[in-house]
Amino acid sequence: MAVVQGKTGMVLIDASCSVIAEAGEVTQLQPFSDGLAAAKGKSGRWGFIDRTGKFVIPERFEQAGTFSEGLARVSIESLWGYIDRKGKFVIPAKYHKARDFWEGLAPVCVAPEGEKPPYQVAQLS
Repeated sequence: MAVVQGKTGMVLIDASCSVIAEAGEVTQLQPFSDGLAAAKGKSGRWGFIDRTGKFVIPERFEQAGTFSEGLARVSIESLWGYIDRKGKFVIPAKYHKARDFWEGLAPVCVAPEGEKPPYQVAQLS
């Protein structure tokens, strides 16, 4: 899916360019994963939309990634953490950088750039 400018505003389209849903508040979109996609709204903040184009997790994040193993990485106040599909922080926003989970682990940067040790591993419990 992609977000494109339609006749009356932004719309979600599929691979055949068929309009799936109105997405009037969306200006950028990450790929869908687990039925949700990180979407940047007109506010300049990121939230998550469902396949109808509706924000189901409000736009409150500075940046957001895709869902991986049930969690999505998001930044708030320049720090990264992980939320679940309801938008609740499962791992608090306390990292300087974070990557997606893979096989229960995710690399996270615990110190500002240039300090050591720069990375640790976050683990799903």
